[in-house]
Amino acid sequence: MSSNITHISSNDITIEGWLRKKGSLFSWRTYFVSVDANRFLSYYIKASGGRLAGRVKLTRKCKVVLDPRKENGFVLFADLGRTLKFAADSKSDVVLWKEIIESACLYDESPPGEKKN
Repeated sequence: MSSNITHISSNDITIEGWLRKKGSLFSWRTYFVSVDANRFLSYYIKASGGRLAGRVKLTRKCKVVLDPRKENGFVLFADLGRTLKFAADSKSDVVLWKEIIESACLYDESPPGEKKN
């Protein structure tokens, strides 16, 4: 099975590609998902010029865990009690998504010399 990741960069903590996202009840829908250098996870109906379907700011309060109930799935626990469930096409893809999202969540954007928490 081929990867649905269309871009990845560990230098600026970005990734984009196709993932399935759990909606209400049992429905799963495919979205074009990106994590950008500003630490937003955004998902779109279409890859280029698509309508923004949702967006989450990735902060230190976020947590990402593998989903034991969904093959190649992971769960993002975000601020304000939001929980988002995603699934990739392969184990290697889910590992990459999890690593990049975790890095974005842990990224310290404090100015130099400012005390870090």
